Amino acid sequence: MSQNFAIAHLTRLALRQRLLVLVLTFGLIGAGVWAYLGLPIDAFPDVSSTQVKIILKVPGLTPQEVEQRVTLLVEQEMLGIPNKTLLRSLSHYALSDVTIDFEEGTDIYWARQQVNERLSVVLSSLPPTAEGGLAPITTPLGEMYMFTIDGPQTLAERRTQLDWVIRPALRAIPGVADVNALGGVVRTFNVAPNFSALAASQITVEKLIEAIQNNNQNDGAGRVARQGESILVRTEGRIKTLEDLRNIVVGRSGDQLLRVHQLADISIEGLTRYGAVTENGQGETVEGLVLGLRGANARHVGGQGGGHGQQSFAGSHGFGADHPLPVSGQCSFCAGGCHYFAFVGAGHVFVHALGAFVGQPDVSGRAGHCHRHVGGCVRGGG
Repeated sequence: MSQNFAIAHLTRLALRQRLLVLVLTFGLIGAGVWAYLGLPIDAFPDVSSTQVKIILKVPGLTPQEVEQRVTLLVEQEMLGIPNKTLLRSLSHYALSDVTIDFEEGTDIYWARQQVNERLSVVLSSLPPTAEGGLAPITTPLGEMYMFTIDGPQTLAERRTQLDWVIRPALRAIPGVADVNALGGVVRTFNVAPNFSALAASQITVEKLIEAIQNNNQNDGAGRVARQGESILVRTEGRIKTLEDLRNIVVGRSGDQLLRVHQLADISIEGLTRYGAVTENGQGETVEGLVLGLRGANARHVGGQGGGHGQQSFAGSHGFGADHPLPVSGQCSFCAGGCHYFAFVGAGHVFVHALGAFVGQPDVSGRAGHCHRHVGGCVRGGG
């Protein structure tokens, strides 16, 4: 009886206050639309706890040596951190990976500060070749999308485009923690000592390394005051070309100066590779993996990426005939719903929330479409 009376009373109130009911109804509809538009959409909901990773590279050390000389020291320093729930590590060849999990609700920036303070204490006890630090603020499920760079260029040229053109542009998008570059060849100056020449000149490898390091920097020499003006005096010693590296003076043999090219073989080669990326079993390629910031909405990040995709980098990176100019445009299939970076004559990369597409554009760099409704990373022609 009381339930029927409440329903009847509520019905009479709704009929008498029609305007109030309409306002509340439209308010409820608006709140639902707002909640729908802001709803995070991810393939796998991120339920991971607050986590901080430490990644250190130690070239040349075996897993046992990495465990004894790096991982164990870092783990001991991390003991006693407040709100810590789990501490685990992995020691690979030349790589140490330490993971610290914190209690649910712990602020990620506070946790990283605690870990960073303790890491700075132990760094002085690690081998001199150890390098690295805290991993980006992402989670194990933070991989938003991946793409590959295809085209007639060499692996070294495609890796250069990814490192210096595409990666900086993607990292500027709000919500992107980092962009991992995988595969290809990273170009570097290679110095191979000639031990016979070193022995004949009585010069050690350490002295050769020291000479190269000391001659690869710019220094200031103060100011010169002249007629009321102050002129800055500085010397530029940074190595820019192979010729600069070849002509560095290492020592003296009698009255003759000994330069690097007399004591070592100089060339442009790639850094030591520990793996490779293949695509569809058709050979090696270069891949980019976009990591989302912890708590970022993948749909919002993808929408913001479209705006950034309209940036044009043509003419700003010194690309010549052997390095096609990067341009930007809109996907014809999505009618402007996504944007891409196109390398004229080399291949283009469509970037959007669902994935990426790599293909071969025509000379205008606008052919083809991204198949965004398929998702993932698909290939196709222009």
